[in-house]
Amino acid sequence: TLQHLNAMKIVLAGSANLLAAVAYSFLAPVEWRFALTIMISSFFGGRVGAHYARRIPSDPLRISIAIVGLLVAAILAVRAFG
Repeated sequence: TLQHLNAMKIVLAGSANLLAAVAYSFLAPVEWRFALTIMISSFFGGRVGAHYARRIPSDPLRISIAIVGLLVAAILAVRAFG
């Protein structure tokens, strides 16, 4: 189901971010207070998001994900290409 795929996406993204954090900690100085703030807020945001994602039917969840993705892509395109 879409909910299972969303959960898998969250786990994979968290794993990739953890690996990146470890790699960057050896390659460059890290502002750990900011990194810790992001880690804590991401953890709680993921928990809240997972809680609500399980209760939303697949079609509205899919539409919401598509809208947010397109919005982020548009914002990044405007910032990059002015």
